[in-house]
Amino acid sequence: FNMKYLITFILLFFVPVAEATTAPDWVLGKGHPKYNTVEYIIGIGHSDKSTVSASESARADLIKNIRVKVSSVLKDYTSTDKSFAESSIVSESEFLLEGSQVKDGWYDEEKDIFYSFAVIKRSYVADTLMEMIGVLVSKNDLTLRQADTFFNDGNVLKALIYYYDGYVESSKIAPYIRTYNSVVLSSNKMGLGLDYSLLFREKIQNIVDNITLNPVNQSMTDDIVDFRVKVLYRKSPIEFPVKFYSMGKHYTHKQLCKKEGC
Repeated sequence: FNMKYLITFILLFFVPVAEATTAPDWVLGKGHPKYNTVEYIIGIGHSDKSTVSASESARADLIKNIRVKVSSVLKDYTSTDKSFAESSIVSESEFLLEGSQVKDGWYDEEKDIFYSFAVIKRSYVADTLMEMIGVLVSKNDLTLRQADTFFNDGNVLKALIYYYDGYVESSKIAPYIRTYNSVVLSSNKMGLGLDYSLLFREKIQNIVDNITLNPVNQSMTDDIVDFRVKVLYRKSPIEFPVKFYSMGKHYTHKQLCKKEGC
């Protein structure tokens, strides 16, 4: 009889401890009963400091699950302009966290670790990306029209600047679209549409390939060298920046070359 009470006492003593140290399914990577991955993107974080740190870790994991899709598209680009585009995308993706929420937490008493569970609705991410893509497409349309206007008016330098700006900005569109398609699990995927990046690059290449330097005067008196050139685009003089330098590069000089030469 006494043994029966002793066993009951032992069970009452140990059951709460077992429950307290049993990790919930979401900590073990088995999903959360209230937040399915079809409707939500999830992030799980942990910290040995506090619940606040664990929540920050969860949000970081959440945005990483979105950002990794962007970074994976751009990882093979190494040129300066592509690196700029990638850093811009990473920076702009941060505000997606505004739609995230911490929905659950757990404290591991044995290991003294705080866990946090954060979610963000796929529909929110998709709508936000859709808006961002729309803004980028509108900006590219405007930049292209402005650049074409400068080019048709004979302002080759200004056109080149606008084409390059458009090229840098347009390199964000495809990664955003691919990210959108990875977030939206339905068959309603978004097509790439007009390849602005290719279009801007071709227009830049068309200008660069047809620019030549034409010497108009070459003379040397004592230690004074007089060397003048004109910048031509398809054999017509244009205003364009030119850098002069000596063979040993002991002397360098940059200036905007006018149509009459420099």
